[in-house]
Amino acid sequence: MRKLLVLLCVVLVSTSAMAQQTAAQVIARYNEVTGLNKADFKAGNMMMDVAVATPQGNVAMQIIKAEGAKYRITANMAGQEMLAVANGEKGWMKVPGQAVQTLPKEAIDQLASQGDMTGSLKLDETLFDFVLTGEENGNYVVLGTPKKGANTMGITELVAYFSTKTDMMTRSISKLDIKGNKVNVDVKFSAVKDFNGLNLPSIMEIATTGAPMMTLTIKELNTIYPTAAWMFTEPK
Repeated sequence: MRKLLVLLCVVLVSTSAMAQQTAAQVIARYNEVTGLNKADFKAGNMMMDVAVATPQGNVAMQIIKAEGAKYRITANMAGQEMLAVANGEKGWMKVPGQAVQTLPKEAIDQLASQGDMTGSLKLDETLFDFVLTGEENGNYVVLGTPKKGANTMGITELVAYFSTKTDMMTRSISKLDIKGNKVNVDVKFSAVKDFNGLNLPSIMEIATTGAPMMTLTIKELNTIYPTAAWMFTEPK
């Protein structure tokens, strides 16, 4: 009987602690331990070197971002280099052996989305309403639903998992609906590293609708990277 009472007390205390938690508190602790509460990826400059492993092969990427939705992304695979550039209004792509192509607005928006890898690590409370739905395998589970009228780049639902021990995000599952094409994107985060004061996962394992898609490894991240106008002009 005494053991039963002790167990009951533990359960009640745990339930009470869970009830006192809110999604806002979980996200705030995560932003604090990572340093994301002091970082603004949307406003500042950034450079990131990334190794991408896919079933088709490995790709070395460098992403340079500047204020005003400006991006310069280089990708090297098997000695072949591709360059994509956007200056906030226009965009271009240069592929070996082909003339420089002008990108339509839809492709420019997609380029910005792909280039914003670190931005995906920061949950945007201006775009989503977040609710703490429970606890699962040592993680707090936070559900995000788009705010009315918010541009979430096709995300209709977001579920994020945060370690109850470290406060780090360990996984996110996004449901996307892009022009009727529905896709689930599952990202697992690991190998936390210090990038100039930002404690972020350096490895992201990405699967789409249950099938492994790629593994991203952040080699270097600089959030005060100096940029120049020539980086965001039409490639020659």
